[in-house]
Amino acid sequence: MINDMKEYVKYLDGIHKRTMQYVKAIPNEFLDWKPSEDKFSTGDLLRHIASSRLMFLCIFEHGTWTYTGHDIGKGASLEDISNYLEACHSQLPTT
Repeated sequence: MINDMKEYVKYLDGIHKRTMQYVKAIPNEFLDWKPSEDKFSTGDLLRHIASSRLMFLCIFEHGTWTYTGHDIGKGASLEDISNYLEACHSQLPTT
């Protein structure tokens, strides 16, 4: 059980490291793959994960839910999405 912010940040860091390992294993040709037309693509899911981190940060800082979306402008390639994931994660508190 997580009891304080320091533990929670450590937990999030572990999740981030695993996520980035998975991102590196995704072949570029799967970035736009969807299980069906009405579902998120692989790229959508990765951008959603990054944007969700910012959403939770906004809750902690401002007490409001703000979701910035997962549109392709947040990363069209795996490299761009990796950079977006890193940028979003770097905004989370470190203590």
